Amino acid sequence: MGDFNNRRIKVGNALHKMRKNKKLSLSDFSDIGLSPSFLSRVENGESGISLDRLYILLNKLDVSFTEFTNETDLNTYLEFTTAYHTIKSASYSQNLPELITLLHMYQNLHHETRGSSYEHLALITEAQINNFTSTNLSKYKIKKLSDHLFNIDIWYQYDLMLLAGTIRQLPLQTASVFVDDLFKKLDRQTTESMHTELIFQIISQLILMFIDYSDFSSAHRTIEHLGMVIKSSHQVHYSTKTKLLFYKGILQIISGHKNGIHQCQKAIEIINLLDDNQSIGLYYQKYLNNFSSCSHKHIP
Repeated sequence: MGDFNNRRIKVGNALHKMRKNKKLSLSDFSDIGLSPSFLSRVENGESGISLDRLYILLNKLDVSFTEFTNETDLNTYLEFTTAYHTIKSASYSQNLPELITLLHMYQNLHHETRGSSYEHLALITEAQINNFTSTNLSKYKIKKLSDHLFNIDIWYQYDLMLLAGTIRQLPLQTASVFVDDLFKKLDRQTTESMHTELIFQIISQLILMFIDYSDFSSAHRTIEHLGMVIKSSHQVHYSTKTKLLFYKGILQIISGHKNGIHQCQKAIEIINLLDDNQSIGLYYQKYLNNFSSCSHKHIP
C-alpha cells in the first residue's frame, strides 16, 4: 500500500507546484466546484481526487492529462482501477475461466515484481472465485487482509476497492465491525467525496452477508441506516437506491409478505435498464432465485 500512498503524495505535490507556477490561490478553484479545504487536502496527500475532478482541475491549470500522468506516474494507479473493474465484471457475469486466468496473471506479476498492488489484485480475484465455489481464503490471508484494513487511518479509493473485492470472504464478526466504521466514513464524506458510491457498494455486500448468515436483525438495521443516509445525500446513484429496494424486498420475503418477490423483480428490471450488459441484473436474479428456493425464519 505504501507505493500508492507515495503516488498520492506525488500527485498532490505536482498539483501544488503547478498551481503555484500559475500564481493561483486555493480559492481560485471554487468556481469549478473545488473548495479550498478539499484542494488543500489533495495537495497535502491527505485525500485522493476522482478522474472527473482531476480533468476539470487540469483544464483550469492548462495542463494536459498526458503531461500530468507522465510526471506523476498516475498510470499505475489507473491500471489498478481498470484491473479491479475487469475482475468485478467477470465476477458479475460468473466467468470463472476468466477469473482463474486473471488470478494466475496477477500471481505471476506479484512474483516477478513483488508489488503490493499485484498481490492485492490477486487477493481480490481469489476472493471472487471463492465466492462462487463456496471456499474461503486461508486464515493467513484473512488475517493479513484484516490487519491491513484495520490499520488504515484514512480510507482512499484503493483501500475501498480492496475491501469491496474481498469483504464477503471475511468472517461475519469481522465484517460487522466495518459497518459502523463505514457509516462514519460516509457521514464525513457525503459532501465532497468521490468515494461515496463505492462505500455504498461495500455496505450493500454486508447486507447480503447478514442475510446469507440469517442475521436478519443486522440486515434490517443496516438497510434502515443506509436508507437514512441516502435521503440526506445528493451523490447517490440511482442504482444504489434500486438495490436498496431489492434488499427491502428480500426482507419482505423473509417476513412472509408476498409482495417481496414482486418488489425484487421490479428492482431487477430497473437494474437491467441501468446496466448495459445486464450482468449485475443477472447476478441479482440468480440471488433471488436461490433465496426464494430456501425457507427462512421471520425477522426477529
